[in-house]
Amino acid sequence: MISARLHWLGSVAASAMFAAMPAMAQTVPAQPQAQAPAQSDGGKIVVTGKQSEISSAPDRLSFNVANDLQVQTGTVADALRAVPGVEVDLQGNVSLRGDSGVRIMIDGRPSAMMNGDSRGDVLQSMASGNIERVEVITNPSAAFSPEGSGGVINLVTKKARPGARSSSPG
Repeated sequence: MISARLHWLGSVAASAMFAAMPAMAQTVPAQPQAQAPAQSDGGKIVVTGKQSEISSAPDRLSFNVANDLQVQTGTVADALRAVPGVEVDLQGNVSLRGDSGVRIMIDGRPSAMMNGDSRGDVLQSMASGNIERVEVITNPSAAFSPEGSGGVINLVTKKARPGARSSSPG
């Protein structure tokens, strides 16, 4: 008896709810859409861009130090850390893709500073503001000595600007 009464009350409540649904639904009156005023200022659009610091060729990767402000204020070791594939540890030891047999050249020429145990000290003391770009040659040709079995890193220094002058008292 109780279950029949609950069943009957449930069906009455459900039918009352479904009967009231269309009455609750209302249509929203259409609102006029505001039109934005047409602007014809005739102004020009200026798009600015920035050249990537890294450019790659089949045999080398070039990192433009002159365009990267964060690297310019540090040392050459900091600049090398920003180049993909180049690792520099805290002592200044350089490895290229995990191989420590890296030859470091300055302006395409071997440098006595970059050979031996003092290379790390030189990299950590040389200002990167003097470097224009870092070239990483991952597959060096026979023109390079066999010291660079892991690759060759060429530090290209900034050139003097035309019209720049220097003088010393004396």
